[in-house]
Amino acid sequence: NPLSLAEACLQPEFWKSLQARHHHFKTQRYFVEWGGKPAVDQLLRFESLPACLASLPIPAGWQTRLERRNLTKAFPVLSQGSSLQSVLEKICPEDFDLWRSL
Repeated sequence: NPLSLAEACLQPEFWKSLQARHHHFKTQRYFVEWGGKPAVDQLLRFESLPACLASLPIPAGWQTRLERRNLTKAFPVLSQGSSLQSVLEKICPEDFDLWRSL
């Protein structure tokens, strides 16, 4: 149950342990900042990726068309204000701040 895991992550020791052992539990800021400063030139929102890519100065000849692969309907999308999102915002508020800034 995703909500049970997220609630367990509210325990600081458990959360630190997960992050130390598994990279996929690190916050998104971990991957885009270096020494507390941005380490990337630009971030794109996945929800509007085709439009974001179209706005970039991409050299002629580079393929920018994205294909949808491995599409599944089993993965739930978080609705605004869902209980899982509320818990995730408590676990890594800096990621939600970053997302809102895009």
